[in-house]
Amino acid sequence: MARYLVVDADLAGFAQYQQLEAGPDGLWRVVRQIDDRPAGPRRYGFGAVDVDDQGMLSDQPSTTRELDDDDAVTPISAEEFERRWLDAS
Repeated sequence: MARYLVVDADLAGFAQYQQLEAGPDGLWRVVRQIDDRPAGPRRYGFGAVDVDDQGMLSDQPSTTRELDDDDAVTPISAEEFERRWLDAS
């Protein structure tokens, strides 16, 4: 089951919308991410990541507790994430 969240803009200078999946080790990893940059939102997907001067997909795994206790992240709906994904380049 996926989790969807937004990371507060205070951390990177812009909001990051993320879809996370739990691995067999119990850690959550980002599989899709949208960087809501001032010049326009950019999207990154696992296995199809372009690493450039604009950014990259987050590769920092998280525990369930870290995600639940982090004041910098807010859960969002799958529908909101998908809408933003389709609007990003």
